[in-house]
Amino acid sequence: MKKFEVKITEKLVKSVLVEAEDSIEAEQIINDAYRRADIVLDSEDFYGETLFSATEVEDEKYNELKELGFHVITESEEE
Repeated sequence: MKKFEVKITEKLVKSVLVEAEDSIEAEQIINDAYRRADIVLDSEDFYGETLFSATEVEDEKYNELKELGFHVITESEEE
């Protein structure tokens, strides 16, 4: 059976208000807050659609990804 790495991509969007001298400073303030985890996006911030992208992988790459802790779904889990 072939093996695939499937990437799941969701778009999360959150609007945040900030007071700043200009847009560059505003983005920097929010960037800093985001990096400190003062701003966290979660499922309530879901915006748009979910995309799936499958790429066939060789056994060596598949096993490497498994060892890194990638979640593996088997046919029996689908049902």
